[in-house]
Amino acid sequence: MAGPRKNDHFIQQLNMDPVFINGLIFELEYNLQIVLQDEMLGKACTPKEVIRLLLTIPQDN
Repeated sequence: MAGPRKNDHFIQQLNMDPVFINGLIFELEYNLQIVLQDEMLGKACTPKEVIRLLLTIPQDN
């Protein structure tokens, strides 16, 4: 995972609106045809954590 801001918090450092973050997650779920559990998403507060979460999902989901 590359990029200088991969560990920045979506809201605190990247100043992203929570509505935009929810839209981003929705688009990821829709395009990847997966459903992420809310408990798992609560821990994903940085781009790196979201990518790590997506990589842990079984391919047959």
